[in-house]
Parts: sequence; C-alpha cells; structure tokens
Amino acid sequence: MPDRARSLGLLAEWCARHPVRVLASCVFLALLSGAWAATSMEFHSDRSALVDPTLAWQVRYRAFKEEFANWDDAIVVVDYSEASPDEAISFMRWLDAELEESGDFPERALWFDPSTASPAAILLETPENISKAVRELRASLPLLNQGVTLADTLTLARRLNRAPELEAGIRAVRDGADSVLFHNASDPELFTVGDTMAIGFVALDSQEGGGSVNDVARSTSALRRAISMTRAGFKHSGLEIGVTGIPVIESDETTQSTRDATLASILSLVLIAMLLAFVYRGVLVPLCALGALVIGIAWSFGWLMLGVGHLQVLSVVFTIVLLGLGVDSAIHLIARLELVHPDHDHLPGAIGKAASGVGPGIVTGTLTTSIAFGATALSPFTGVAEMGLIAAGGVVLCTLAILVALTALLGVMPHPERRLRARAGGASRPFAGRLGLWIDRHPGKVFATGGVLVVAAALSATGVVGSPVRYDPDLVALMPPDAEGVVWERRLREADERTPWHAVVVAGDRAEAQRLTRELEASPVVESVGGAAALFPQEQALAEKLALLASLPSTEFEPEDAPVSDAELQTLRRAIGEGAFTDDDLRRIVTAFRNDRTLLASRINAVRTATSVVAQDLPEAVVARFLSPDGAYLLRVYPAPVGDLGPLEPARLDPFVQGVLRLAPQATGPAVQVYESTRVILHGYRFAALVAAIAIFVLLLIDFRSLADALCAALPVIVGLALLLGAMASLGIALNFANTIVMPLLIGIGVDSGVHAVHRWRMQPRDAPAGLAGGTGRAITLTSVTTAIGFACMMIAEHRGVRSLGLVMTMGLMLTWGASVLVLPPVLRLRSRIG
Repeated sequence: MPDRARSLGLLAEWCARHPVRVLASCVFLALLSGAWAATSMEFHSDRSALVDPTLAWQVRYRAFKEEFANWDDAIVVVDYSEASPDEAISFMRWLDAELEESGDFPERALWFDPSTASPAAILLETPENISKAVRELRASLPLLNQGVTLADTLTLARRLNRAPELEAGIRAVRDGADSVLFHNASDPELFTVGDTMAIGFVALDSQEGGGSVNDVARSTSALRRAISMTRAGFKHSGLEIGVTGIPVIESDETTQSTRDATLASILSLVLIAMLLAFVYRGVLVPLCALGALVIGIAWSFGWLMLGVGHLQVLSVVFTIVLLGLGVDSAIHLIARLELVHPDHDHLPGAIGKAASGVGPGIVTGTLTTSIAFGATALSPFTGVAEMGLIAAGGVVLCTLAILVALTALLGVMPHPERRLRARAGGASRPFAGRLGLWIDRHPGKVFATGGVLVVAAALSATGVVGSPVRYDPDLVALMPPDAEGVVWERRLREADERTPWHAVVVAGDRAEAQRLTRELEASPVVESVGGAAALFPQEQALAEKLALLASLPSTEFEPEDAPVSDAELQTLRRAIGEGAFTDDDLRRIVTAFRNDRTLLASRINAVRTATSVVAQDLPEAVVARFLSPDGAYLLRVYPAPVGDLGPLEPARLDPFVQGVLRLAPQATGPAVQVYESTRVILHGYRFAALVAAIAIFVLLLIDFRSLADALCAALPVIVGLALLLGAMASLGIALNFANTIVMPLLIGIGVDSGVHAVHRWRMQPRDAPAGLAGGTGRAITLTSVTTAIGFACMMIAEHRGVRSLGLVMTMGLMLTWGASVLVLPPVLRLRSRIG
C-alpha cells in the first residue's frame, strides 16, 4: 500500500479509536469560528468594490465620488399623477421635518427655495414656461403705472375675479410676511421628473471602505420607515412614494441574495439529509455525515474571517457550494465502508481500510477542487478572487472534517454493524447493473455517440450552428423585479426616458464644461447631457428664449418714497372691507406693496436683459447637484435610444461608452463602470478558468504520473462544459454577472468524479464498468446528486442572478456526471484493451 493511502488509513483509524477527544477539539474550533463570524462578519454591496481598486477607471470613479459627496444619495420618488403638485410638496415638507427630527439624515434635498434664484434662472425653463412667464409679467405691467395704489389694484382684481390671491397677500403681510404680490415666492419647489413625478435626495451612511451593506441597508430601512410614518399621517392617498438609487438597488440586491442563499442552504441541507437517509436506509449515518459537514462549514467561516473578513453578492453562496462538495468525501468514505466493514470484526479497522482505499482519491479530488478555486484568487475581478479564496480553504477544511470528525462520530455510533449496510460484491461490485455491463462491452459505440454529441454542442456554443452563447451585462435584469428600488428605477426611466445607468464627466471649470457639453451633445450616441449642461443651452434654443424675454417692454419706474398718508390708509381700509386691520397693519401693507412694485420693475428689466445663467443664479440645493465645493462641474451624459434595447444591452452600452470616452477620456459613472467591469469580469472568468485548468492538470500529472491518466480524469469536466455551453446556446440561456462563475466552479467541482474513477480503474482495471466498480460509480452518482441539489435549491431564489447560477450549475453538474458514467468508462475500457 502506498505511503499516502497508509497514512490516511492510520489517521482515520486513530480518530475512530479516540472519538471523544477528537470531537471535543473539532466542536470547540467550530464554535470559536462561528462566534467570530457572527460578531464581526460584514456584507458588502458596492459593486465597484468587486473589482481591483487600482485600475485606472476605478481610480476615476473613486475620485468622482470624493468630489461629489452626494453621488450615492437615495432617491425618494413621489408620483402625484393621481394627486396634485401641492400635495406632493406637502408630503416632501412633512418628510423633511420627520427626517430632521430623527437626526439620522442631516444631508438631504427634498425641495428647494425658488426665491433664492436670480431672474436670469428663467433661462433654464422651457420655451413654453418662459412664454407663460412673459404673459404673466405683461399682465402685471399696469401695476407699474404712476399713482397706482393697492386699493385701486384690489378693486380692479375683484372685478376680474382675481382678488383671492391678492387678499391672501394682504393677510400674509398683516401676519408677518414682507410681500403682498410675492408672498408665495419662497414656497418650496420640487425636483421634478416628467410631468407627474417629483424626486428628493437623501444621503445614506457613507460607503467608504467597501460599501458595507450592514450600514447601507440599515440607513435605507430607516428612510423607508420614516416615509411610512409620514405617509401614515398624510391624508392624501393619491400619492405613490418609493425609494431607489444605485446604492439602494445594490443594497436591496445583496440583502435579497443573502436571504436567498440562506433559504437555499437550509433547503439543500434538508434535501441532502433526506436523500442520504433514503440511500443509507436510516438516519444515524446521514446525521454523522452532516454533523461532520456542519463542523467543516463552521471552520470555513473562521477561514473566511481570517482571509477576507466579509461577504459580497458572489461569495454569499459559498455555503451552498460547500454543502454539496463537503458531503462528497463522506459519501465516498461511507460507500467504501459499506463494502469492507463485513470483513472486519472492529469498526475502527474497517474505517482505516476504507480510508486507505478511497482516501487518495478524496485527497486528490479535494486538492484539484481547492486549486481550481484558489486559482481564481489571481483574477483582477475581486468578487471572483474572494469567492475562490473562501471556497478553496473551505473545501479543504470540509474534507479534513470528514476524515477526522466523521470517523470519530462513526467510532461512537452504537451497534455499527446494524447501522451500516453490508453490500454484496465487495471491492469489485459492478455499477448500473446490465446497463453498466453493456457499456463496458461496447465501448467503441458509446464513445462514438458521446463524441458526436460533444461536437454538436461545440458547434452550437460557438455559433457555427445557431446563435452562440452571449453575455448579458444588464444588472437590473438579474435583480428581483418586484424589489422597491428596481420598480422605482424602472418608473423613473419610463417617466423621462433617462436612466441611472449613464456616464458622468467632471470638468475643471466653466469653460471646459461648456466645451464638453457642446462636443457630447453633437455625438450620435448621446441623447442629452444633464447636470451642469443646463447652464449652456444650445445657441438656437437660447436665441428663442432670449427673443421671448426681449419682447417685454423696458420699465422706467420711480420708487415711491413719500410717507403713507392717512387718506391712503382709509381708502385701503374701505377697499379691504372686512377683517381686523390696525393702522400699523395697513401702513406695513402699503409699504410692502410699494416695495413689491419696485421689485417687479427690477425683475422685468433683469429678465428682459438676461443673456446667460451661471451657477450663482440658482438655489444652493440645485447647484449642489452639479457643482463641487472645489468648483468642478458635473455633466451627466445619457445614452441615445437604440430600438427597444435597454441601457445595459451591449449593442447600446458599448458604443455609448466608447463614444463618450473618445470625447472625454476621464469619463466615469455607472455606465462606464458596468462597461469596464464587464470586460474585467469576462477576462477574470476566462483567466480563472484557464489557470484552474492548468493548475488542476499539473496536479493530476503529479498524482497519476501519467499523461493519459491525467487526460482521462479531466475528460468528464471537458465534455460536461462543452455540453453545457451547447445546451445554453440552444436554450437561449445567457451568461451574466452571477452565473459566469460556472466555468471555474464546474472545473473545480466536476474533476472530482474523473479523479475517483481513474483511481478505481488503476486499482482494479478489469472490473466492470471500468472505473465505476467497487462502489465508485454509486458514490460518484450520489455526490453529483447532492452537489446538484445544493445548486438546484438556488432556483427558488427571487434574485434572478442567484436563480440563473443554480440552473446553470445544476445542468453542468448533471452533464458532467453523464460524461463520468457514459463517456469515461468506455475510454478506460479501450485503454485496458490496448494496454
């Protein structure tokens, strides 16, 4: 017996003979690891943190976020299509007061004070609104006639049925206001989108340092609670209110994927337990296997904390991966133990014999899987690298737990001869009955059939026949469609045909911002430019607006500085007609009216002579959206529509980002991040798959010391991948951000079956079917099913990315199993005949 097999047998036998001390040590380490993870582990939601932060485009994005601190504000959306703008304003003011009282959201912009804007700000309005404003100003010109008094104005307004607003202004001055005509000028206005939506901005907890979903989710939940409390006290039921924004969507996504992964893990554990109970005709042996597996997963959490310290949207599924993989070693060990324990009087000796028989295959399979995962740690795609690092260590720890804790648990199991099935046939027991024997007798036919299927799948996957497998970068399409952040992002996009998935360009000064605006607006891939671009309207549009304003006549108004006479007070008292007004009240009202006339004349002249608008002409809450404290201007660049394609479809996204980067090489923002990260993701997965394949093959060469044996061990996963990609192309299943990890995952997991089959064939080359006799075929089938169960449970997820990963991995595992039992045995039998 080789030294490795003997050493594994001795280890397993020693653990079975000293179970109490072994189990005590294992449980202690498991509790320590679980407590560490429970108290210190974080969940990160920031997608930009999933990629190497030193890449140039990552550095640009980080600089942008530092320059404009409100980049990650949550967006409060109010749809007042079934209500009125005044009701929306009231809600925003109530919500603002609620957030102010809570003290949790000091930075917010739910509305702004229009009275702080200069008259030149009218140039930001549409020609229709400017025309309306010009008509209103023309209608007010009689107020500037010499000798006009408030009493005369009020009498005329009543004749024209326009008195209520003027009367409200009079009462407002009596109650403390300082303007009769413009008492509503400081009423709040909303940031509007389309015709019936208003938006407000609320700063969430900072996402510096990776974007902990713990903080972002907590802040988002607090905001939603405040909205619910405000809505409960708000009587206008016609309003619809929601929260969105990229950080909110990412936080919701990570929270949902975590919930999905947890539910899938629990369901997977239950189903695997039921399957093992059925296969082993009892519950005690499966409980021992699952107990050892739980210990290994607990150790893996300790490894997670030591190596990474957090989870993210990709690595959150690692427990499902370990549930399927970790139990594989137990299945191989128990399958062998069922065959050999009748020949031993004492269970520890039987356990040692079983471990020496399957141990080398278990170790090689574990190392190949671990190396496959570990190879991904070299990828610049941090999300994959972290997932690989966690899984690489976790697989090794789960196997160690099986070899140590499971053998100890079996050692304390009462009446093992009753609990373990005794399977006839011993070490040469065939697999799959007559079918297995038929395959073994006709290897050429079976291999030829498999070869035809593989070639057909390869032609389909590459697009030689039909459409090739495509990559879909649309992140929103992966998220739960009913998630609040996703629903309101979609409604905002429909309201004004603009999208959060746009590019941003930061200009150092006004001149650069104006130049970039002109160049970007002229690009065919750009629909519009927002943000600071509003300060630089196109010449034709500006000329149209200036012509409307220039149609106003100039006014040469002389302010009144004479004292208010008693006669004027009495005339006004008679005109008002009712209400409690003292002489002091009336004097202040007349003075306010005179000031209003002066202000009106000044505004008319300022408006008609306006030529441009600068940032200082706008309210501070508006300016903060596009001007940084250091004076940098923010341009938001929106993609031109391309048929019915979404903003993240490659046919629309790629030309848009490439066109923007040609004009503004320093451009960044969500669209650029998705474009660049997609390239890194695809390169990262290809690189990880290549490195994993090379590393595994080298290990197989070292283990088998034979090129032919190494190729045979790798054959099932090669065939399985080819068949999977062909099936995805035929069924129209796209690769995406979540399921692209299937390539390194399947390489790492799938090679295990080939390793065990080749090890069995080398030990017993004449047994039928080749490589599957002696319980190996049964163990490979059971391990494939248990691993597939883990991933199949992901298909219950609401997160469509997690669901797609479960579907693709389940297909890949079953196809790899098919190659292990239908393609590899004929190859091994042909080699036996040739040899």
